[in-house]
Amino acid sequence: MKAWSLLLLIMFAGCVEPFTARVPDGQTNVLVVEGYINVGVDVVTEIRLSRTVPLSQSQYPAPKEVGATIFIEDNLNNNFPLAETADGIYRSEMLVLPLDREYRIKISTQTEEEYTSDFLATLIAPPIDTITWQRELTGMDFYVSTHDPSNTTFYYQWSYEETWEENAAHFSFYGYSDGQIFVRDNEEVLSMHQCFKEHASTIPVNLSTKGLPENKMSLKLFSVINNSPKLHERYTALVTLHALSEKEYQYLQILKKNSTDLGTFFDPQPSQVFGNIFGVTSHQPVVGYIGVYTTSEKRINLRRRDVLPWPLELPCPQVNIVMNNADSVKKYFEELKYTPTLADYFSNFATTFATPAPCADCRMSGNNIQKPDYWDELFCTACDD
Repeated sequence: MKAWSLLLLIMFAGCVEPFTARVPDGQTNVLVVEGYINVGVDVVTEIRLSRTVPLSQSQYPAPKEVGATIFIEDNLNNNFPLAETADGIYRSEMLVLPLDREYRIKISTQTEEEYTSDFLATLIAPPIDTITWQRELTGMDFYVSTHDPSNTTFYYQWSYEETWEENAAHFSFYGYSDGQIFVRDNEEVLSMHQCFKEHASTIPVNLSTKGLPENKMSLKLFSVINNSPKLHERYTALVTLHALSEKEYQYLQILKKNSTDLGTFFDPQPSQVFGNIFGVTSHQPVVGYIGVYTTSEKRINLRRRDVLPWPLELPCPQVNIVMNNADSVKKYFEELKYTPTLADYFSNFATTFATPAPCADCRMSGNNIQKPDYWDELFCTACDD
């Protein structure tokens, strides 16, 4: 039997935590496939391709597989292409995929290696029953629940995406450059004051109800800690639920075990690791499991007034700077990088208020996105406090 000694580090870019799998001697650059086929009406499928690297390199993120051709195929020979929207990320258009068909993924790389997944029937995700929150001393805990009255789903995968409005502590109506105060335009003032951030869970929660008296599930999915800006203005979380097959659930459990228990006596054999994708033109191993299922989603929306009092310490003092005081101007605007907020326009900016730059420009904290199209529908702007 061939020795399985080379360890490769597989960096999954979003679906699961990094884990280490055993692959044959000399087998490097193994293709890693992440994602699932999303079935239903007006659905989008996203597939990510990358390559393994030797554990000794510890390269992160893993090399992306670019320039591939990917499409969804159903059992009636219909094809639905995916386009590369970023390096190694392939997305379909919004599709209508009937539930009564079987689907698989077909992949062709730039080097003309061809891979395919198994045809699978669609697994129907039960609806999410509730999303609730509970205030604790450390912050806010969010709980989810579901049940399957048909008693056909026993394996579940949970994930979530958070989006929130994060505003600067002070408006900055003025700027400073080369010793001069200038007036900002209204668009820049607003873009510095009102930002939108997002965070997606990187490690889905996989759980089973197999063997329980009832096919019901309730769990704490995530938390928001005290002093987080997430709940200081307006906040929404979109929770997603998938049904998993027993085989995919077991595959994901193996990945989890490999990521936490590498090197133990109970390490899974290599044949257990590679999932349901295989090479068509070669016998090169592939890491990945492409499931076929519907998606259940549910949102929870919160405003600041819903969670008051919400502790948020903002060390954002304002200082009054006399512009003809060269030492003061140099200290705050050049050394400490303060940003003007208000100024005395009628005295030709003889004095101005200033604050630390991050207190006047929410963009500096990073992770910025454009205002979501759905934001005003979720939160009636006329009802804001």
